[in-house]
Amino acid sequence: MKKYLYFYLSIVFMSYTSILFGQSKSSKEDAAVREAVTRFYDGWNAHDAGKMVSVYDDSVDHINAFAEWRTGRQTMKDELITFHAGPGKDSYKTITIEKVKFIKPDVVMAIVRQISKVGNLGMYILSKETGNWLIVSFANVPYTLKPTEAEGVEKKQN
Repeated sequence: MKKYLYFYLSIVFMSYTSILFGQSKSSKEDAAVREAVTRFYDGWNAHDAGKMVSVYDDSVDHINAFAEWRTGRQTMKDELITFHAGPGKDSYKTITIEKVKFIKPDVVMAIVRQISKVGNLGMYILSKETGNWLIVSFANVPYTLKPTEAEGVEKKQN
């Protein structure tokens, strides 16, 4: 009887440690993905195009809210510099990372709610390259802000 008890306890212990360590790695990766996405928006709010594109893959694809498709880190950087020197010079975004979903261990999808003068939902695809999570593709869809989301936005933008 003791043999079965020890066998059962060892199975429970191995299962528990497997779950524990699996969650630990997963939560570390989740946090790293969130940090990469957040770094982009930290760059946005600082109007620092270099910081924004530091999380882009060299061949990043972006479809913006106007259905315009751009490709490449340098192309994106040039456009961000122009935008933030002109119409975007007073643009600031508050974000909520709504979801992080691992497609494969090194490929993830993140959904980000962005609030500024307008609402925007972004879907980001990131890939883990040389130990770092990089944005390989993203698209934005605008939406009308709810009254509760719009509160305080005017103060931040002015």
